[in-house]
Amino acid sequence: MKEQSNRRSHASSDVLRDRILARDGRRCMEINRRHGLTEAFVVTVDDPSGEATGVVGIGASNVELNAVTRATLTCAAEQFYRSVIRVAGAKPDGATTPTPRELEILTWIACGKSDWQIGRILGISAKTVNYHAENVKRKFGVATRIQAVARALQKGAIIV
Repeated sequence: MKEQSNRRSHASSDVLRDRILARDGRRCMEINRRHGLTEAFVVTVDDPSGEATGVVGIGASNVELNAVTRATLTCAAEQFYRSVIRVAGAKPDGATTPTPRELEILTWIACGKSDWQIGRILGISAKTVNYHAENVKRKFGVATRIQAVARALQKGAIIV
């Protein structure tokens, strides 16, 4: 099994062969079999820190998945999971909106400044800069600072 960035995916035959499925997972696959779904494609979804946060499974009947289809299903499953989590855990707008300070730090990050440099500019410690940068990543649901900058630019939250 290959790990793709922060995602892991497995076809049911891989899972059974490698015995990486817990008891509940095996029970779920047995239920699928009773309904004629003989194959399953399972994607482990990780949060930005790399911790597994959920699983999306897609059941089918006698389907062979090539590498391109697997990659496409992996991306679709991850996006589906994140959308469900966003809807299920919807918070008031202010809870997921970056603060002005976080956006200010993100703007400096977009300009290529280090935490130390940003700290000197803003009169705060590099550790505080990192704290704000991590908050923005969490709020945007991304893994890297570059992704956070891209998301902020897409939303028009910062201008560089």
